[in-house]
Amino acid sequence: LVLAVRPASVRELLQQIGKRDREITAVSLAAGIPLRQLRASLGSPVRWARAMPSPVCRIGRGLTAITFSSGFPQSLRAMVKKFFANVGTTLEIPEAKFDAFTVTYSSSHGYHALATLSKAAEQIGLDRKTALAAAAHALGEGVLYWREGDLSLPELLHEAATPGGIAATAMETMDKAGYLDMFNRSLKAGLARAKANAKLNSG
Repeated sequence: LVLAVRPASVRELLQQIGKRDREITAVSLAAGIPLRQLRASLGSPVRWARAMPSPVCRIGRGLTAITFSSGFPQSLRAMVKKFFANVGTTLEIPEAKFDAFTVTYSSSHGYHALATLSKAAEQIGLDRKTALAAAAHALGEGVLYWREGDLSLPELLHEAATPGGIAATAMETMDKAGYLDMFNRSLKAGLARAKANAKLNSG
């Protein structure tokens, strides 16, 4: 059983399914709904896992976080991981860190950064097509170089940030403008939404 609905619809759907009297392996893709709520909904014969595949799975380069309820058999864990490995990398993490991962790994961060950086590039004179190409290269190929190259992230930042250089000036300006604080506030807001989703489906 794969539960692939929005968090607000989980409670109603589980009520429609009702208690089960035989063993079933179930995987929930609903963000923010904890295993304890899922276990209570259909009864003890149902073995629950949570998985959060990214939309990039559509091209086979996704990342799926997976967490399992206690007592989930190792053979079935391997089966679930193999299923999601068909569309990218899998990563098993504790449920306590699941919502933080969900808030952080979203490809929407990349899309938002691309839209924002390209818009800023247009405002300093680039046409839209060139702005998108330049911003996509900075984000996409820049990350690819880190992922597939031999240099660590600190080494790449040091290499790029030549004192008095263009990149160093741009990064320093972003940091002074509250770049890290912006991400802190946005991720905390996402965590709060995940907790709200859980409360919405409790009871």
